[in-house]
Amino acid sequence: MHGRRLKICHIEENPEKGSWAGAIARKHLDQDATARIYARMQARLELLANTGKLRSPDHFNTEGVLPNSKHYFAVKVLEIRAYMWKSDLYKGTYIISHYAFKSSDKLTEADHKRVVRNWRMIEEVV
Repeated sequence: MHGRRLKICHIEENPEKGSWAGAIARKHLDQDATARIYARMQARLELLANTGKLRSPDHFNTEGVLPNSKHYFAVKVLEIRAYMWKSDLYKGTYIISHYAFKSSDKLTEADHKRVVRNWRMIEEVV
């Protein structure tokens, strides 16, 4: 997704069949509700791409620390999170690690490890 200010990319080739599908399945919604949540997430990501910011902490939170001591973030729609970081390698780009269902305010160790693993795969040049 290209906006006026930023570009937003996914690690996954097809997140709708990957982590998005897994996250939304945990919410146990009908197709209409799922479509509304998807539309809200896309609208927030487009707003981020176009303006470079989202209303914090309602829609955009600092979540954890990456190995380079910078933070990664979560775009929120209800209990669904898009975990992402601002790339050092690809200027002006946020990279979405994955989507997750988050039933509490606390970041899970599994989500943190997945973000770090994906960050290493993209940002650490061998």
